[in-house]
Amino acid sequence: MTRTRRDTGVLAAMAAWACATNPPVTDVPEVAAVTSRSIDGVRIHVVRSGWVRVKQAHRTLSGPESTRMLAIVFDRDHTAWMPVLVGIIDHPDGVFLVDAGLDERILDIAAIAEDRGNAFVYSNLLHFRFDTDDRIDRHLARLGIDPGRLAGV
Repeated sequence: MTRTRRDTGVLAAMAAWACATNPPVTDVPEVAAVTSRSIDGVRIHVVRSGWVRVKQAHRTLSGPESTRMLAIVFDRDHTAWMPVLVGIIDHPDGVFLVDAGLDERILDIAAIAEDRGNAFVYSNLLHFRFDTDDRIDRHLARLGIDPGRLAGV
């Protein structure tokens, strides 16, 4: 077995272990999937596209700047689940996304393992949860917004 294939297998196993040891999705807080407001004829929607947990040190970013990355890497505690939010602005000139949110590919262990840096980050520093009902296309459909009207991200 070549070094690259072995490394990919090890990284895939690490990512699988990290995903398997995450608490179940039921541990996430109650947060509305969509919040909408209208301001001067412009509709603004904030939608949830998934959940993320980060290391506590990542969230607080305390201590000297030169040691923050090490603090994040060696921190054993993760935050509670936090919603990943996307803004959808329905303007007369078009629909604009503020951030594109999460996609189910974020959970594709094989794709993550292709890059060592990504594999380390996604299996050790960040934990994601994703429900297909939280996909942007599904939110747009529920809001009655034609994806063809998207003018920018």
